Amino acid sequence: MKTVSPHLRYLGGFAAFLGTIQGLTWWILSCLVLSIYVGTWEPNPTNYFSLFTLYHFFQSFTYPITEDFYNISIHESTLVAISAFYLILSLTWLSSSIFLGIVLYRNMYGNFKMSVLIWAVLATVTTGVDIIITIVLSTDLRTIEDSVVLDDATKFIFTTVIGVVMTIFARGYVLLVINFSVAMCFISNFLTTMRM
Repeated sequence: MKTVSPHLRYLGGFAAFLGTIQGLTWWILSCLVLSIYVGTWEPNPTNYFSLFTLYHFFQSFTYPITEDFYNISIHESTLVAISAFYLILSLTWLSSSIFLGIVLYRNMYGNFKMSVLIWAVLATVTTGVDIIITIVLSTDLRTIEDSVVLDDATKFIFTTVIGVVMTIFARGYVLLVINFSVAMCFISNFLTTMRM
């Protein structure tokens, strides 16, 4: 039976937990965006003000309220495509994280190397996509802030919403760094053991 160092077991357990929580969370968020798009769910503005603001923001891409909204990058179809991609990516990452947890729980260390490599690749891809979308959203944020047509209250609402969406895509910024660091530890360890 193969063994795994205690350091890698703890890191693997942390990665499995982190990936499971994030995969499930972003899968749910993707489902919500897609259900709003297809019309199966419409948030109640009195109970979910922040969700209603996001919904209003989402709907404004269909009927832009000003010329400035034509200049932003993330439109309705782009948001739906991103959500569909995240739905698949999150479900895949969730599955790989659960598999990693099972490998650790059942001491199936023969599968450990492959399971952490899959987790690390998915975490790296997710981090890359998160960074790209965050950069695109930051340019949209600048477009709204620089608008001379929108009043200050409208600018505040939309910059707040874009800021929240940026923070969600950047996984609160801290998780982005943690995911990438853990993935690089796994990939580095994998490459080191391949040379032996």
